[in-house]
Amino acid sequence: MRVHSFDLMAFGLVATLTSPVNAYWRMPCPGTLVTERLDPIVAPGKASTHAHTVLGGNAFAATMDYDTTQKSTCSSCSIAGDQSNYWIPTLYYRSQNGSLTSVDMAGNGQGGTVYYFQNRASSPLPGVQPQAFPKGFRMTAGNPELRAPSAAIAGMSIDYACIDYNAHNPEVTSFPNMECPDGLRAQVFFPSCWVGNNVLDSADHQSHVAYPVGGYNGGVCPASHPYPLVSIFYEFLYDVNPQKYPRYGSGQPFVWSMGDTTGYGLHGDFINGWQGDLLQNAMDTCNSNDTGIADNPPACPVLAGVNANADTCHIAPTLNEQTVGLLEKLPGCNTIDGEAAPANCPATPALPAAAVAPASSASGDKAISGSSSSAVGVADDVKTPIPPIATAPSASSASVSSAAAPTSTLPASIPNGGSPSPSTNVTLPSGWTSTGCYLDALNPRSLQGHEFAWWGQAMTSSGCAKYCDGEGFSMAGTENAGQCFCGNELVGSSKEADGDCNLPCVGDAGEICGGPARLSVFSKGGKTSKRGLRRHRRAGHGGLESQS
Repeated sequence: MRVHSFDLMAFGLVATLTSPVNAYWRMPCPGTLVTERLDPIVAPGKASTHAHTVLGGNAFAATMDYDTTQKSTCSSCSIAGDQSNYWIPTLYYRSQNGSLTSVDMAGNGQGGTVYYFQNRASSPLPGVQPQAFPKGFRMTAGNPELRAPSAAIAGMSIDYACIDYNAHNPEVTSFPNMECPDGLRAQVFFPSCWVGNNVLDSADHQSHVAYPVGGYNGGVCPASHPYPLVSIFYEFLYDVNPQKYPRYGSGQPFVWSMGDTTGYGLHGDFINGWQGDLLQNAMDTCNSNDTGIADNPPACPVLAGVNANADTCHIAPTLNEQTVGLLEKLPGCNTIDGEAAPANCPATPALPAAAVAPASSASGDKAISGSSSSAVGVADDVKTPIPPIATAPSASSASVSSAAAPTSTLPASIPNGGSPSPSTNVTLPSGWTSTGCYLDALNPRSLQGHEFAWWGQAMTSSGCAKYCDGEGFSMAGTENAGQCFCGNELVGSSKEADGDCNLPCVGDAGEICGGPARLSVFSKGGKTSKRGLRRHRRAGHGGLESQS
């Protein structure tokens, strides 16, 4: 998107302050919070029509308001004090055989970035300055139903950058039909002008906001929406290396979770969760003419607090369905553009009662002008404190980007030193034994054959071993209470204390399913075979592309 005329540091909080007009900061979100079919803005209290990739605070829920965001105990974004949630649809790769694979963000999940521009929009009213989002504010940008170019400003506010360090590719508003060897960046610029009067949402979740006149990323606000807000801009960078996701035919092979193969339907959602007056204080103080990139103390001291564990902040999906890894159909059984509707669609799993039960809003979030309560989605569904996220592994595995994801639906972990062996109560296939607790190297995974990363309520170590055995693998490993990995050898791993594998399985609290970056490992006959791994791939079972 055309906002990229400035130079940025590769990672970290950046305050670039060349002038008050261009003041901004850049917030990396190094971990995906969750991938699931929830949308508390558009479809509060129920499953949404398509899957979303969500960043931000771990209080994200089917129904939520500002008070809900403040119950977050961690965030997958880097600024301490921001407990907002940011999400877009989930990206999938469509193989030539029709199967679907969720596409990883670049850097093993480190591809999400949110920009905050402080003064891009101005008011037609004298003396009115840009302001922070009010508590309870929410909005969407883009149109998931769009399948053709749009000359409207809102249609120009989403686009893509095909990254090739050896070439300059123009940004486009549809999926680029070319190889992007260094990444595909999906970009969403949100409206910056507000109707005011403490209207926090609208029936279509867009009418209470507007883009500046004549441009989506700067200018004077229209008279109908005269109050400028801080501007936010999303970048989601995906690893679409053609060796990993080979192209075929004349078209491009990617599809958004709502079935969009054009790319025009990209959209974004935002729920404000900034603590207190922190966002306004940053807007008021981080706008000097000092470039401030490498200053010590930093040019924006109010944002100096950093979430050290942002890359390990995850939650388990609320719905009992698979949304990542290898799939036969899009989550929600959405029809892919130009194809027949999928057959034999499973019923949508029911949300747990706790996820849909409303609660009173202590923050005073007001009813939304012109919208029904069903469209508002501001009831607080979290009646009890969310358990703290599991502690990240020690400095010896500082690069870990995966962690346990406890929510009110998951059993609490068993304290280190008092946990049972990973084999407790596990029923294994004939010839299989428990190997113990091992480090998962994560990037790449230590078990590289196949991932069945389903946070479903049925996931157990017994089930994982049975699944991997049936798929022709000799090793299985469970992690983070509900992930299952298959392979024929452990790569870049080491034996760890049994107490490090301390998370009861989401499908059976009597079994242990690893821990944060720790695998409960089971093997068949104690042997490994690369040859078996290659044979499995040739059979078309969708194993990972990289070989050890």
